[in-house]
Amino acid sequence: MSSPSPVPANSTFKSHGVEVRSPLWKRLALTGFAIVLFACAAVGVLSYLRQSAMDDRAIETALDQASRSVVKAIDAQGKTALATAATIANEDGIANWIVAGDRDAIIKRYAAAVPALESQGGLQFFTIDMPNGIAFLRLHDPAHFGDDTSKRRKMFGAVLRQNKEMAGLEIGRAGVGIFATVPIRLDGNIVAVVDVGTELGHEFFSQLKRSNGVEIALQMLTDDGFHTQNATFAEKTYLSPDETKSVLRGSALRKLIVRQDAHFAVAATPLIDFSGNAIAVLEVARDVTAMMHDQSVNLWLTLGGSLAIAVGAAALFVLFAVSLARPIRDLTQGMNRLASGDLAFDIPGRGRSDEIGAMAAAVQVFKDNAVALDHATKDRARLAGETEAERRHNEAARAKTAQEQSSAVRAIASGLSHLSSGDLTYRIEAAFSAEYQKLKEDFNAAVERLQETMQTIAGATNDILSGSGDIAKSADDLSRRTEQQAAALEETSASMSEVTKAVHATAENARHGAKVATSAKSNAEQSAHIIKDTADAMSAIEESARKIVNIIGVIDEIAFQTNLLALNAGVEAARAGDAGRGFAVVASEVRALAQRSAEAAKEIKGLISASTVQVERGVDLVGRTADAMRQIADQVVEMSGLVGSIATSSDEQAEGLSQVNTAVTQMDHVTQQNAAMVEESTSAVHALAQEADKLGRLVGQFKLGADASASRPRMRKAG
Repeated sequence: MSSPSPVPANSTFKSHGVEVRSPLWKRLALTGFAIVLFACAAVGVLSYLRQSAMDDRAIETALDQASRSVVKAIDAQGKTALATAATIANEDGIANWIVAGDRDAIIKRYAAAVPALESQGGLQFFTIDMPNGIAFLRLHDPAHFGDDTSKRRKMFGAVLRQNKEMAGLEIGRAGVGIFATVPIRLDGNIVAVVDVGTELGHEFFSQLKRSNGVEIALQMLTDDGFHTQNATFAEKTYLSPDETKSVLRGSALRKLIVRQDAHFAVAATPLIDFSGNAIAVLEVARDVTAMMHDQSVNLWLTLGGSLAIAVGAAALFVLFAVSLARPIRDLTQGMNRLASGDLAFDIPGRGRSDEIGAMAAAVQVFKDNAVALDHATKDRARLAGETEAERRHNEAARAKTAQEQSSAVRAIASGLSHLSSGDLTYRIEAAFSAEYQKLKEDFNAAVERLQETMQTIAGATNDILSGSGDIAKSADDLSRRTEQQAAALEETSASMSEVTKAVHATAENARHGAKVATSAKSNAEQSAHIIKDTADAMSAIEESARKIVNIIGVIDEIAFQTNLLALNAGVEAARAGDAGRGFAVVASEVRALAQRSAEAAKEIKGLISASTVQVERGVDLVGRTADAMRQIADQVVEMSGLVGSIATSSDEQAEGLSQVNTAVTQMDHVTQQNAAMVEESTSAVHALAQEADKLGRLVGQFKLGADASASRPRMRKAG
């Protein structure tokens, strides 16, 4: 067989008159290129956005770290100022020098320390102020003192009001500064305060710029608005007036600006003074030009890489589409030849292991089916003649079989008709073919067996009718006698129940009386014990009263001795003159207290004596009550015994009557059950007689022959 000629990938061809103008390989290549280009663009954009977000976070993190470093440096400077001020305030002898007005001693003491604190600690101001706000001494400038600092320094007044040291930001003479104020005490009183601080000036910010690599500016709020107190860059500020006001109100600011091809990240935070008020805005700027340049380079690298990947993928998709389209075209041409009836060729692509190979195998099946169909058409023409002859023979056989079947059906129908009318003596006599002979024999045998069965049933039905009449009469008599006996037993049971209830009630009342007597006995015994405990308690109270009287005597004696001691102390205080006047007052108060104690002791003693008499009387009454309760308890015990005997006798009588009542009740139940059973038996016998009569009428409908009973059985009525 010949194979189809290969078709160029870029040529057009026709299939059943349809010209293929849009080849599959072109659409596959364009679709693949579009998908890869979109995927590369999406990945590139996402990568750039992720990198940009990471760069922004890095810039923000670096800026926050720089801002925190500057704020921490300001806080650290405040702690240094506070430690220095506390050291000066707690120096031995400084309070005495201030009280004595000895400035020279203080200057001499700190002449060497102040320059070291200025150079190493970065501190500028060391002032000692009096409580009235007058500057007593400036260690950094000893020649100037005597001015009032309290009007411009709010921290000074807060330290005096709260009597504690403070540190923080405050607006001073030169602007915003870091100050620490510590009180100097002598014998617990504030004699002066030490004020140490430094200005947030250019030198302080320059040092922070070198250590943190950032630009710093401070915008201070004044009556005329904001002005730059200090800045390490030429622009002085990167914020607009509205932004500065917003930051001062508490809104933190982060932004990115461009100045002369340089990118700066700016962070602004409010500065809070020692009292919690916002007084200035701190700007921290960091040069992020290098980071922004790297971000731009990353963008172009991402775009270029994505484009290169897309172009390479497009070339690969073109090669793949061409290699896929060529075998599909060959297979299409083979299918066209197969559709036109050409079976003398091999299906291309059957050896492939991919989907095209599966398609070629499916086309091969179509080809094989077409070949088989051609052979089947030729065989069908040959078999047509043989089928017609066989059909004629079968029709003749079916006609004969139908005639025999019709004769058998008519005979069976006649037999069934006699059977449905109750004639069990009819038999089929007509001749059947060998095929239906067995059906005739089975029908005749079944009718014969049915005739014998019905004859037996007719005889048994007559016997049942005769016996059921006798049984029904006996059952009626037994039912009447059983009902009379059940009524008598029911009346006897009701009478015994009433007697039993009365005896039970008597026994229950006797038992309740015994319980009440027992409870009264227990209460009487418990009352006797309580009365005894009450007598013991009254005796204990009497003994305690005697002890309290003795204790009051001791208190009276102590009051007397205290009075004597106070009197002696007053005499000694009088001898001492003015020096002992205060002690004399104390001695007089002690003597008065001793007298009041003695009077109170006498009153308590009188009350205790009266209580003792009442307690003795109560003990006597409690004793009499105890004797009376013992007598009551003895009488209750005797009564409890009598009631118990009555309850025991009543229980025995009630038990005997209960047994008799139980026996009568059981007899009543048994009799009622027997009556119910007799009534059910009578009903069953009557129902049996009725069913036997029905059965006799049904049997009478059949024609059973000469051996059957000549007359229909009748049911005898019960007399």
